[in-house]
Amino acid sequence: MKRNSRRFLVLFLTAAMMITPAAYPLAANEDMIAETAENGIQEETSENTEKSSEQEETETTESMTPVFASEEDETGNETQQKLEAEIQEQEQTGGDKQEKPENQSAASAQTKPEKQSEPDVQTESVYETEKAAENKAQETEKEQQKEAEEINTDSPIMQSITVGNQVYEDGDYSIDITSSFQMFRITKVTAKVSGERLTVTIDSGKATYDKIYLGSVSDADKSNYIQGVSYGEGYRFTFDLPVEKMGQTISYVPGKPDGTWYTSKECYLTVPSIMTKEDTDPVPTPEETPTPIPEETPLPVPTETPAPTPTEIPERVPDASADDAGIKLEKEDGSEFKMFVITDSSAKLYGDEIEVTISTEKRNYDKLYLGSYTDDNKENVIIGTENEKGGYTYVFRVPAEKGGQKINVAICALSSGNWYSKGELALTIPVLEKTPDVTPVVTPVPTETPTPEATPTPEATPTPEATPVPTQKPGKIKDGKYKVNVESSSAMFNIINCELTSKNGKMTAVVTLSGTGYDYLYVGTAAQAESADKSSLIRFVEDAEGKYTYTFPVEALDRGISIAAHSVKSDKWYDRTLTFKSEGMIKIEAEEPSRPAKPTETPSPTPIPVPDNKPENESEHETDLSGSTGSVDNSTSLPDGVYTPDRFSWSGGSGRTSISCSKVTISGGKAYATISFSSTSFVYVKAGGNKYTGAGTFTIPVQLNQNNTIIGMTTKMSVPHEITYNIFVYLAAADKTGTGSGDEMNPSSSDSMISTGNLKLDEKAPEIIGLHVKSEETLEHAEYFKIFHYEDDITLLEIDMVSGTDRTAETLNEEKAAEAAENTESTASATDTTEELYGGNVVKYLIVPENQEIPAGLDKDTIIVKQPVEKFYVASDAAKELLESLNLQNVIALEGEYQDIQFRDIIRKECDLALLPSDILKDEESEEILSETAQRLSLLDIPMIVDRSADEKDDSAKTEWIKVYGVLMNCGEEAAQIYAAAK
Repeated sequence: MKRNSRRFLVLFLTAAMMITPAAYPLAANEDMIAETAENGIQEETSENTEKSSEQEETETTESMTPVFASEEDETGNETQQKLEAEIQEQEQTGGDKQEKPENQSAASAQTKPEKQSEPDVQTESVYETEKAAENKAQETEKEQQKEAEEINTDSPIMQSITVGNQVYEDGDYSIDITSSFQMFRITKVTAKVSGERLTVTIDSGKATYDKIYLGSVSDADKSNYIQGVSYGEGYRFTFDLPVEKMGQTISYVPGKPDGTWYTSKECYLTVPSIMTKEDTDPVPTPEETPTPIPEETPLPVPTETPAPTPTEIPERVPDASADDAGIKLEKEDGSEFKMFVITDSSAKLYGDEIEVTISTEKRNYDKLYLGSYTDDNKENVIIGTENEKGGYTYVFRVPAEKGGQKINVAICALSSGNWYSKGELALTIPVLEKTPDVTPVVTPVPTETPTPEATPTPEATPTPEATPVPTQKPGKIKDGKYKVNVESSSAMFNIINCELTSKNGKMTAVVTLSGTGYDYLYVGTAAQAESADKSSLIRFVEDAEGKYTYTFPVEALDRGISIAAHSVKSDKWYDRTLTFKSEGMIKIEAEEPSRPAKPTETPSPTPIPVPDNKPENESEHETDLSGSTGSVDNSTSLPDGVYTPDRFSWSGGSGRTSISCSKVTISGGKAYATISFSSTSFVYVKAGGNKYTGAGTFTIPVQLNQNNTIIGMTTKMSVPHEITYNIFVYLAAADKTGTGSGDEMNPSSSDSMISTGNLKLDEKAPEIIGLHVKSEETLEHAEYFKIFHYEDDITLLEIDMVSGTDRTAETLNEEKAAEAAENTESTASATDTTEELYGGNVVKYLIVPENQEIPAGLDKDTIIVKQPVEKFYVASDAAKELLESLNLQNVIALEGEYQDIQFRDIIRKECDLALLPSDILKDEESEEILSETAQRLSLLDIPMIVDRSADEKDDSAKTEWIKVYGVLMNCGEEAAQIYAAAK
């Protein structure tokens, strides 16, 4: 701008000089000033520098003579001509400066007439005055700018940081930063804004880690770490947080006081994008308010103008919604996945998408992936945000056509960072339809046609006849009873039987649910049910089998009907959609046969205790030339006849097929057992050196009260496949030795190999089928374990997992007693069985020496620990101390923490036993970790023992736990001596 203004001034003076010759010297002088300021002519500067002192004196003397005025006048003319030539040249060449020949000035000077001008002193005076004014203006401008900067720096009320649409001025804030690593528990977080700096202070709840490094575990150099300051309970860490990190996840590495870093996995700090103002807001002092430049204060104001824009987002109203969608995470068999219990769920329809929100009360899994756990690429991960209940909330969208369908979901464990991989998990997306599209169509039709007959609105119920859908498939539904298939929008509302009665054009359904979790139904939505009169609610009726049945009208087939179900447990109404299918309808010919629930009694003849008295002959067989089984000594001293086994157990296979034994036939002093597979696909069995043919049921020779190896061949797989099993047939009459004892207050199920259950520690050694009691370990102080010795150096260890904890103990009630008495056929896998054993009040471990055989089926009642135990994974300090007191520290192959077990390292180190601390039993959150750990270790076939020595009342009781490790490591005598010396 200055350059252009000066050019304009030069042109203006040039034009003026054409009219006023006296202005020539001033214009020329101004032109020289402009050229000097604009282009910084180096030639003139160098020439002036090179002048000798003599020339300077000469020029000074000449300037004071009258001749100077004449020469200056000529110089002015010369300068004028030079100016005109340069302007013309600039116009032709676009303003680019070029050097002029030296003789050009001389030539132009000869052509110009001589003019008398004013003395040069006046020109220099004008120049100096203008130059001084310009310099003074520049200095004033710089001083004002510097003063404004100083005011900006010194005025805290002028400073702020902006995050998204939020502006945070100087002051104290709270920000909810969370840690993915549970061992680094954050108890408090504060933030301070000062200028453009955001300083964060984090308090840890434990003193385990005293430093943190903001970076990845893979970083070799972690010297730039943040040292914590001890404040009693834990450490306090203070550091500057870049504003751009808000709303993101930051990698960090915790470090211990001994200088080691936790590098087992990547840890993260989740930083929210919103902070909350503390009550202690800094109030500006009166001196700060009247700042010299108050115009600067509006600077933060423009950033606040976008703030109103978020208010436009809520204006979008969903087309339909379900506040309580009843969504559950289900396994492949339709049962709820109990490690990820959804407590609240809702769904909203926005055009062609459904937005789903689910919440949990636990923090076991912090990430969701919409897809299969087998997918290699899991980029589109939904990260849970912490909610008020202590769990996570997940929000995601799916296409609207997914309504009523199941979608696969993978979940990632917070503790390990691994994805659940035992099987597919799924969520059922609720059906949502636009309410405006439905209501306007239905309401006008009935009101317009029967206008004169407004009273007979009840007759409007003939609208069911307006359902021509059934006529397309089964034709008109005649009066009668039908068995109908029903689709439910929720697996939790599972209908196992439905009888539909059609009479005079009206249909009524009697549905039977699989469970007893709902006490009332209502035909309509959950919102309508909450305000409905109790007389309109449909209460359950218990049938002969104890199942809940409900009777209500059905408006139409093949159309979704809204049903509200009231949960007994949560005392809430849930929306369900039922569709009664016309396809596959079966008319029930007679009234009484309509109770086809009795066909479920067909498997009940299979129960073992009621055999017929007819002896069974040995099944047809031929010699097994493969030699895969050997002959058995099936002789017995029992009289010939038919016997009911007192116990029967089996092991082997995948667990999908079960085996039962209905009777034992003694013929000619030989014992033959009649066994049946749950699948008729088994076409032969190899046993006792022979190959027996049949269709799922075989009578084979067995050695009573001993293990018998059999091989069954099934055709159910893609190719015929042989599977090896062990069966154990027990007849008490053939057992000549004494047995243990039972307990009425701690009963076992009838198919158990042990006479007691898992409700409490046994006071006496329980009876174990096939084993014989030898002695009991005498305990003086310890309360949380028991040890019983059996023959063949087999030991039963029992550990109490409930007493003295916040866990809810399972109690003996009528339902439990009935379940214990009932002989249920189990098809659960070995892993599921092991998980269930760890979930009892008491866990029973059977410690078995190397190469010692035990009765088949005991792995369903106890955790089998096979000796020798050579490599331990230890996550318990108390257990470590006890092992060291026995000089067994060499068996500790790997140490770690129970919240973050590295299972790959356990496999790599070939650990065969895991020792966990009693902290895993403290609360419900830890119980989830216990269940998950039991599940994963069961898959690896690695037993785990919870050391509860720290929970004992006194030091003597704590020390007595050394006997547990004496049994495990075959050094019972040494353990007893150490305990005796420590008392």
